[in-house]
Amino acid sequence: MKRGLWIGTAVVALAGVYPGVAWLTGKVIETRIGAYRARMLEQMPYLTVAERIYQRGILTSREEVTYQFGRRALERAGASPAGAAEPAAPAQRVRFTIRSRIEHGPFPGFGRPALAVIKSEFVTDEATQRAVARAFGEHQPIVFITRLGFEGGGVWTASSPPFAGLDLGEGQRLSWSGLTATVEFGRNLAWFKMRGSAPGLVLDSPAGTPLRLADLTFESTTELAFGDLYVGGGSIRVGSMRIGVPAVGPAAAGAAALPTESTLDGLDYAARFERHGDFLDLTGKLAAARIEWGAFRLNDAHYEVSFRHLYGPSVAGLIRLLRNSFAEAPPPPAGDKTFEAQTRRLGIEILGHDPLLVIDKVSFATPEGDLRLSGS
Repeated sequence: MKRGLWIGTAVVALAGVYPGVAWLTGKVIETRIGAYRARMLEQMPYLTVAERIYQRGILTSREEVTYQFGRRALERAGASPAGAAEPAAPAQRVRFTIRSRIEHGPFPGFGRPALAVIKSEFVTDEATQRAVARAFGEHQPIVFITRLGFEGGGVWTASSPPFAGLDLGEGQRLSWSGLTATVEFGRNLAWFKMRGSAPGLVLDSPAGTPLRLADLTFESTTELAFGDLYVGGGSIRVGSMRIGVPAVGPAAAGAAALPTESTLDGLDYAARFERHGDFLDLTGKLAAARIEWGAFRLNDAHYEVSFRHLYGPSVAGLIRLLRNSFAEAPPPPAGDKTFEAQTRRLGIEILGHDPLLVIDKVSFATPEGDLRLSGS
């Protein structure tokens, strides 16, 4: 009896304290989300926050953020580009809005421990909602769920449900097998591990199947280096792809018929940015088990090229310069003497450290024979 009384008292005490703990957790969450967003926008300076609404509650909070693409020079409505004689009209920029419901820790939604669980989705207008509902019904076309850990990292997942036979008009129908993706990330977004898959997409028409994509998978592992440059590796694999090619006029007498379908099997693309002290090696690999387009056929095709001994600080500076130029439009800035001078300086620095271009492997097999090539 005494034990039961003790447990009841502990539960009542915890229930009284928990709302206060959750409210304090909510303040930490808001700060954490802001830091993550700042890091993201640092990597994508062409994207800015146009509007943000944050409503913090005791157990849950809500956030709605509108992002926009566009020039920094036109961020303020009516601002004029440099040298303009008159104020410019407000630019029409592409915008999108993400709405999130944030459940506070230490037990978000009274589930397993975490700092927070965040469910996010795109906000669309009524016309878009009606169009989306034709394919996905009552489901959202894509949903993002983020679980933030107490130590500073977390896990982000994205999922899109499948649909079949969406009528696109003129007898065309689209089927989608769905998508799943998972991203683990470290404290301050210092590293990422991503993996995902999309089983397939099929477009049918009265004349056949003009598009069929099957077994798409992707993965990557990256980490920060030289301040704000993510290095590491990733790959994309496609099991098979069929693309219908419409006939162009009747074939001439005695001539081979024009191809009606191109085929690609076993496509594998991989890239890696590997750090060695102050230097980087960049490697790209492209392979395909089979490529066909009419009479043109390749089997076991490989294309592997490396850029080695690239001076890391200069590469990071060049990528940063190019990335920031996308915030000004159109990149690269035409006639921008500062941009040209910085690009030239960084390029000379890279060349001054003896970089090496290596053709690791170029090979394929044809009915007429095989070809292999390598060199540096």
